[in-house]
Amino acid sequence: MVAALPLPVIDLSRDEKEVVTALRSACLDHGFFCVSKHGISQEVIMQQFEESKKFYALDLETKMKYESDHNNIGFTPMGEQTLDPPNQTTGDTKESCYLRWPEVPADSELAKLPFMGPNKWPDADLPSFRPVFEAYMTALADLSARLTRLLALALHLPDTWFDDKFDHPFLTCRPIHYAEQASNPASGVFGAGAHTDWGFTTLLITDGTPGLQLNYKGEWLDVPPVDDAIVVNLGDLLQRWTNDQFKSTLHRVVTRSSKERYSCAFFVSPNVNALVECLPTCLKPGETPKHKPITCAAYQHGKYLETHSGYAALGATAPSTPACEEEAPL
Repeated sequence: MVAALPLPVIDLSRDEKEVVTALRSACLDHGFFCVSKHGISQEVIMQQFEESKKFYALDLETKMKYESDHNNIGFTPMGEQTLDPPNQTTGDTKESCYLRWPEVPADSELAKLPFMGPNKWPDADLPSFRPVFEAYMTALADLSARLTRLLALALHLPDTWFDDKFDHPFLTCRPIHYAEQASNPASGVFGAGAHTDWGFTTLLITDGTPGLQLNYKGEWLDVPPVDDAIVVNLGDLLQRWTNDQFKSTLHRVVTRSSKERYSCAFFVSPNVNALVECLPTCLKPGETPKHKPITCAAYQHGKYLETHSGYAALGATAPSTPACEEEAPL
């Protein structure tokens, strides 16, 4: 029997100073928390799950028409990603779809940047999918911008400190469908293998089916779902910015029954060309940065290459930047 670790629930309607204090405590401890009174309606959330279920109910041939491309935008089939290669005997027992927001038209200047481009909307097969997810991503983007400002305050910085790093943010919505297959950690079979997230923050909403586990002080613990709350966790780029003060924590998905599981992760990262380097305010006297500076795109490319077989097969090259010389990402 796995013990549970209830996450702190931060009520965003409370006084800002109270919110910032609670945020800082969670970020210094394990980098996971829930936010309530977040302003996103249950109708928007439930419509997202309804469209996600409709999409994944399509046959594989139809879904493969929207297969992920060199920007890692689009559909990834079951087993395509292996998040913890050394400890998995199969790929993750999940399928997913990567959507960028705001969407970048193919003929825009931003489309020349890594990972930027138009989404692969299933308009021909599921016309209701696009408007529902556009509304959902707009709401999550607004909430993520609010959280980014609160996190700046939690770092004792002006609330606008990250603004110029997020004026064209790298935002990715990833609806995920986990198969009707029980995980077997002893045999290396997982819904999602152990990993940290790679960006700044992640906003996660699930259908309430258990499965998420957090590695806390060396022990794997279940994370109980919290009604009407959104799970937020920190990513590697924020940990690097803070010289490891704020935690990007190892987590995984272990499914225990034949029940399907649906979740939707909204990954928040800065501009793809933003340089992530240690904040001076996070250096103690006599301390040096623990990580070399690296661009968001360079770091993400390494992680995509390491875990996505489809992306690796496309032969995508690393973004051209000196920061790509980083040898040991988190």
